[in-house]
Amino acid sequence: MRKMRTALALALALALVALPLVGETGFTDVSATTTNATTTFTTAQTYVLICNYGGDDIHFRLFDSEDTPADATTSHTLLVAGSATDPKCISFPHNPRSQKGLGWGAVSIICPSTTATVHLITE
Repeated sequence: MRKMRTALALALALALVALPLVGETGFTDVSATTTNATTTFTTAQTYVLICNYGGDDIHFRLFDSEDTPADATTSHTLLVAGSATDPKCISFPHNPRSQKGLGWGAVSIICPSTTATVHLITE
């Protein structure tokens, strides 16, 4: 019984030590309107998930940490309209082998028709 408690305590201690090694997950709400909205991340992110909860399409541009962010326009990547019960999402893992920078640095979003609620989940 004592060996089991010691093993359990050791496993718990190792798990707690390993937690800081996992990237911190960030969650940001963006209100996308007809005016471009740029969100700059405070640190380079290795993963970005963009979810459109709004009833209108959005367009976005994603920038790595070495790029200078610029406005998104309707000629940029489209993410179709979603809803609170059926959001439309797209994910972008950062691959240091094929992409420059330490990770994603910013995202610019525009909703050409009205307003859309967009959630950014980063790590």
